[in-house]
Amino acid sequence: LRGPGAGAVDPGSVTATIGDESAPVTVQPPTFQPRSTMLMIDTSGSMGASGMATVRTATAEFLKNVPDDVKVGVVSFASTSGVDVAPTTDHAKVSSAVGALVSKGETALYAGIQDAVAALGTEGERSIVLLSDGGDTVAAIEGGKAGEKAARKAAADALTKAKVRAE
Repeated sequence: LRGPGAGAVDPGSVTATIGDESAPVTVQPPTFQPRSTMLMIDTSGSMGASGMATVRTATAEFLKNVPDDVKVGVVSFASTSGVDVAPTTDHAKVSSAVGALVSKGETALYAGIQDAVAALGTEGERSIVLLSDGGDTVAAIEGGKAGEKAARKAAADALTKAKVRAE
């Protein structure tokens, strides 16, 4: 099904029997949950041209198959992270933004997770699709082993608190 009203059933056509006896039926419309996904894209130097080509191919396939009502956004992360496209049903805008990404710098994975969670907001079914070739390098550079552990915990806590799935 693709959005509210898709595959609707005429309530008058629903019947029930228990044994040989007719039973009363109450039909209620399903509740519609808005859906949003953030594509979290690693643009660090290690991704290189090959990794970015893979990201573009994967994004094109994802956008071809995602239902029209699902809002999709983009967070890219290298030495820093940020929202490139807020969640939108304008999937062409997402494709264009991903096409413009280039790889360079370190990997701010944990900061990217927090940016993605914040951009998804608090309503509906929300998820993150992570496209990366490795772990966070920025947290360790900035805070050593303890800083990396704290950044990882903060990212995991953000996902848990917001009830956002990450894949």
